[in-house]
Amino acid sequence: MGSRRGRWLIRVAAFIVAYLFLSQGFLSEGLHPHWRALQALVWRGVVTTGRVTAKEPMNHQNIRYVFDVGASQHAGSGPAGKGGIAEFARITVGDFIPVTYVRDEPWISWPGNPQEEFYELSVLLFVLLPAGCLLLAWLAPRALQGFRDRPSESGLRKLWRTLTRR
Repeated sequence: MGSRRGRWLIRVAAFIVAYLFLSQGFLSEGLHPHWRALQALVWRGVVTTGRVTAKEPMNHQNIRYVFDVGASQHAGSGPAGKGGIAEFARITVGDFIPVTYVRDEPWISWPGNPQEEFYELSVLLFVLLPAGCLLLAWLAPRALQGFRDRPSESGLRKLWRTLTRR
């Protein structure tokens, strides 16, 4: 497919396949539910005071905390060093920290302000993922042409030469 239209068809197909494949990986790894919880916290979150109950150095340096909503106590865990929470080494069990939770769903909570995490994950899902797929789609016709032109070379060497040729 050397025609201009053929290259565009390959690019569109490659974008769709790459986006479906990569986005399914992100969605199945739990990033989308995590993003939705952060979205609810940023848009409808209520801030209260919680208390650190444990430090988890082997779990991405997370902290565990409890906070009260009315007459019931809720627990959560999250990262230290983000959203106004002190660095992991400076936090001690018993420290009071701000906790953001969703009023109607208090089991959804985050230590400190969840905006930074929400924006970072949004950039990953809605900017970097599509941009990576566009890059793959743009390179697809060249890669396919190289495989057709050099049938005797091995796969990775052929792909590398094809993508880096001037």
